[in-house]
Amino acid sequence: MSDYRIQPNRCAGMIVNTKGLAAAILLALLAVVSVQAQSQPSFERTDYPTNLSPHWVVAADFNGDGIPDLATVNQDNTVSILLGTGAGNFGLPASFPTGANPLRLAVADFNRDGILDIATVNQSENTVSILLGNGDGSFKPKVDLPVGVLPESLVVGDFNRDGNIDIATANTGSDSISLLFGNGDGTFRGRVDIPAGPKPFSLTTGDFNHDGVADLALVNCCDNAGFLLSTITVLLGNGNGTFRPQAPLTQTGPIALVAGDVNSDHFDDLVATFRGCHTPCAGVTVYISNGDGTFQSSQPTLINDLQYGLPRSPVVGDFNGDGIADIAFTNTKTKDQFGGGPTDWVVSVLLGKGGGTVFAAPFDFIVGDGAQALISSDLNKDGRLDLASANGLMTSTVNPPRPAGNSVSVLLNSTGGPLPQSDFTLAATPSSRIVNRGQSAGYSISVSPLGGGFTAAVTLACSGLPAGAACTFSPSSVTPGGIAASSALTISTTAPSAFMGPARPLQHSGVPFYALWLPFAIGFVGFTTPSSQRHKMTLAVVLALVALIGSVNCGGGSHASSPTASPLSSGGSTSGTPVGTYTVTVTGTSGSVQHSTAVSLLVQ
Repeated sequence: MSDYRIQPNRCAGMIVNTKGLAAAILLALLAVVSVQAQSQPSFERTDYPTNLSPHWVVAADFNGDGIPDLATVNQDNTVSILLGTGAGNFGLPASFPTGANPLRLAVADFNRDGILDIATVNQSENTVSILLGNGDGSFKPKVDLPVGVLPESLVVGDFNRDGNIDIATANTGSDSISLLFGNGDGTFRGRVDIPAGPKPFSLTTGDFNHDGVADLALVNCCDNAGFLLSTITVLLGNGNGTFRPQAPLTQTGPIALVAGDVNSDHFDDLVATFRGCHTPCAGVTVYISNGDGTFQSSQPTLINDLQYGLPRSPVVGDFNGDGIADIAFTNTKTKDQFGGGPTDWVVSVLLGKGGGTVFAAPFDFIVGDGAQALISSDLNKDGRLDLASANGLMTSTVNPPRPAGNSVSVLLNSTGGPLPQSDFTLAATPSSRIVNRGQSAGYSISVSPLGGGFTAAVTLACSGLPAGAACTFSPSSVTPGGIAASSALTISTTAPSAFMGPARPLQHSGVPFYALWLPFAIGFVGFTTPSSQRHKMTLAVVLALVALIGSVNCGGGSHASSPTASPLSSGGSTSGTPVGTYTVTVTGTSGSVQHSTAVSLLVQ
């Protein structure tokens, strides 16, 4: 088995050919060891019908039964929902209208009701469609929101750290990214457009500088010299919905981009598929993250073969259960190694050797015609990572002709050997933050599988928060997929504030008020009572008034017990989050498996 190794900034001759007898023998021995040490991946394919020409596919549980479902966006302006029936099988599609020409979709809980919703990006209308889920696999009618010109892709995340899910789209026609900030109820505030370089597409998100804030990365097409001089742009999030660009990464002919931890250092790396060069060539490039928002300057090109023509939609995961990250992507491949003969649409799997820069030669698995999008998920919940491709070409482009690929190809992982270990660990970076009252603190929470085989979703929660504080995760659950996955934790605090309530009228004190009546009452008695009875009546009036005053001061009156009040006395204040150091516990739960880690928060 051949290995594909680092060849910075080259396009042709990317397989390392070592001269010399000793080197040849050494490579042969390494190949034998490699074959013995790694399990060859194996998948069983089943195709499921969708609506017309699916462009994209995601896996999620849309009806809350604990079984993964599939969703595709289709050329006939619909979303197809294929509900899982268990064991990696899926039912017939149910369709829901979207905007015109949807190219991508993303899944999140936009209205915080615990039910997954869908967003699609619609290129022909320059809109995003929001479909709020009903919890049974159906969706409410779409609501369309305007974005930039010719939106190509979208991602979701909490970009301003307010605890609500936001949307970002890459717009090739206006050279911009549109940001739609969520209100937490399924609605969004008016969009904000930020510059993104020429013709941005293939948008992805991750935490590239490990500060707990969601960042963006995208491909810029074409520049002035055509597709060959395209670049990759990284935008680091500031945590308030704004971004700062980094120096662009040069890339020959990138087609698609994804973020993932390729070398198991808990930093999000970048993986790009490309097609270009001066001779027919195609491949995958890995950019290893330095953990500070920059990436290693070398561009390790992993494959080059005249047989491969259109690699796209890369995903990162452990597909053979050895704990090392692998890469898979959709592709075209000819039977002839020189580019001739019949052509198939395939999913290519590159098994990692460790370190993120050395991979085995690709294993190819034939899928439906027109495969252009790929996802990885444990679709049958057996602990192995499966694959699914959206096969979206309207007419056959392979030789010999085959029916149009209006389908999803599900590849259930049947790789031999024992099932991977089903457990995970949690880690937080940084371990502590210092904020002023009213500010937010960000952390990056990593969920790492033990033994590389844990592929189930992990739901995150926090406890031990101080008064007036709240925590949110973006996303609220992650699926390791055999390798580490991360979520951005935001802890929000509140500042002290005073507020004014409704004014109440000034009130009198009971004793002075009733004492004023004493001389008038005595004078009235003296004027109207005969002299023989005057002293008795005067004494009775005095005693009656004294008794009345006493009852008021003991609470018998309706006004005198209230102290004199100012117009502000009915207002109030909130003390905000108390100053102090707090330990917040972060808990990850997947079925019966649960683990925790702690972060420190100093509020000053």
